[in-house]
Amino acid sequence: SPERLQQPSFLQRLNDVNISMLAIDEAHCVSAWGHDFRPDYARLGGLRDALGNIPTLALTATADETTRKDIVHQLQLRDAAVLVTGFDRPNITYRVEEKHQAAAQLEAVISRHEGESGIVYALSRKRVEQVAEKLNKAGVQAAAYHAGLSATVRKEVHEAFIRDEINVVV
Repeated sequence: SPERLQQPSFLQRLNDVNISMLAIDEAHCVSAWGHDFRPDYARLGGLRDALGNIPTLALTATADETTRKDIVHQLQLRDAAVLVTGFDRPNITYRVEEKHQAAAQLEAVISRHEGESGIVYALSRKRVEQVAEKLNKAGVQAAAYHAGLSATVRKEVHEAFIRDEINVVV
């Protein structure tokens, strides 16, 4: 929590373990220009300074040039090396098809990729819940994931997906 980052006891414990590097994942959250700005992340520049200006690694797969510059600024990085690679991910396929018989089309896609992981997008929370329920009834290990769920439930779904305990997130 942001309050915890400011507590001297917390900072002292971090200094006691002699941290040699700060790695910030999802660094686009540091930037107001990022698609997922979180005010708590903005405090990480101060944490870095409190730890003795240690080397800092900021990682993101979604920052455009403006966001990258803002990340460097917000984290107060000096002489930062900014490395950008392509966004082609051969292990990820995105496909958009016209909807005719949505349930049958979805069933066909899932059967072609049986045992593989996938994400199904729906336009509303209600529809997300409905699709996840239908998939489960059809024997597909699926879970709903949307902003209306508690942070705890979203985290559980995310972790279950990463551990291959569910195959489809809707």
